[in-house]
Amino acid sequence: MDLEYVRDKLYVAIRTLVLMDLPLQKRITSGFVCSELLKIDLDDVPIQLREQFYLLREDLLRIKPVEGDGLETSMHIMSFEEASEIAIKIIDIYDEIGIILGSERASGDSVP
Repeated sequence: MDLEYVRDKLYVAIRTLVLMDLPLQKRITSGFVCSELLKIDLDDVPIQLREQFYLLREDLLRIKPVEGDGLETSMHIMSFEEASEIAIKIIDIYDEIGIILGSERASGDSVP
């Protein structure tokens, strides 16, 4: 995988956040599932963003499904403020990757 792959997965999450006509908590869940953010290897994330990306995944994973219910039900329990923080993290990491890719293209370098 590469940085473009990571950016594409984050883009899917952002599109889901923006386009779905659902409460934010459900859009976060759908974006998380559709984008397959868990499949991204931390080694594919630039060193300067690994901690942010790790914390984002931890935020998403700390929401344990309520017994007998799925992740979606548990996400609905999350406050709007908590969901907003997760959405902002997704957008911020996507933005930073765009900056890195732009710099990389301008210089002809590759970023680990």
